[in-house]
Amino acid sequence: MIEGGRARIWLLPEKVTNNEGEYIALIASLLVLKKLGIRDAKIFSDSELVVNQVNSLLDPTFTPFYQIKKPELSILASFAVRFMKSLGASLSWLPREENKAGIALEEHQKAQRSARNKQKKEEKHGN
Repeated sequence: MIEGGRARIWLLPEKVTNNEGEYIALIASLLVLKKLGIRDAKIFSDSELVVNQVNSLLDPTFTPFYQIKKPELSILASFAVRFMKSLGASLSWLPREENKAGIALEEHQKAQRSARNKQKKEEKHGN
């Protein structure tokens, strides 16, 4: 999420799938919009799957090319859609290379993995 030109990073538990994480990020963004009293927001995501699935639920005339097969994703998608409708929000796809918040999150996650791996090696070798 970009706030005031800066990327704000939210961390998710390690045991969620990429797609679950994308839906959780969307729902978290909607929570922030609600808290700030913002309606009719245009939300952008680099997850083509989530954008396609959500838009197919928002608009019955939209033909999805990604079906929701996992029950966990179906629950998250339904919740996100109800939340979006209540806020009048829309969701559009953004190419990954243009998603500054996503790039910042990826770099942050890489740095954390690297630090955890370094710590494990030190613990293993008694340093």
